Amino acid sequence: MLLSGGGYLKGDIWCPNIPYSFECKNSERHNIWKEWEQAESEAKMSEEPILCISGNYRPVLAVVKLDTLLNLLQMRKQLFDK
Repeated sequence: MLLSGGGYLKGDIWCPNIPYSFECKNSERHNIWKEWEQAESEAKMSEEPILCISGNYRPVLAVVKLDTLLNLLQMRKQLFDK
């Protein structure tokens, strides 16, 4: 479910049953650290923040902590390397 600003649900994309919180920014100029702080502050304690950034005619990129990326890669390996 797409959300943006306000309301009782935090983050810009709400996906029940997954432990991630998404904050999305679309701008030609990004202040990654400020945007990351917002993503972290809006994530619940049991959720990992994911910052999605883009700009005009640019791909959407995801910014995550390295530990989060490594955990996702490990889970993928466990699922698909059977």
